[in-house]
Amino acid sequence: MRGYCWVIWRDGHVCEPTDLDPADAQLFFADMLTVGRALQDLLEPAKLNYEILGNKVPHLHAHVVPRPVVDPHPGGALPWTYLDDGCPDPGEVHALAAHLRSRLGETGDPASERR
Repeated sequence: MRGYCWVIWRDGHVCEPTDLDPADAQLFFADMLTVGRALQDLLEPAKLNYEILGNKVPHLHAHVVPRPVVDPHPGGALPWTYLDDGCPDPGEVHALAAHLRSRLGETGDPASERR
């Protein structure tokens, strides 16, 4: 799916956002919102979905998924099978990655590494 991103906590192993102290939680959610805002600006989706699951990968991460204007399941839950809709254009992937890096700072490092 175009623009689908993960925000992964990289400062030690935790499973849940509640495992973070308040300052670290603020950093994690700030990164998640930065990614969401960048996707909103670049892709203009109908909706952004934010999901923190951890059922299969027991390490804190968030899925940030832009729902397209032409959504095969409007108003419904995220259809996980829809995420595998073929190979994205490499040029578009690199452009989106560059945009996200610029929004996260010159180095592309998340807030958790900019303390």
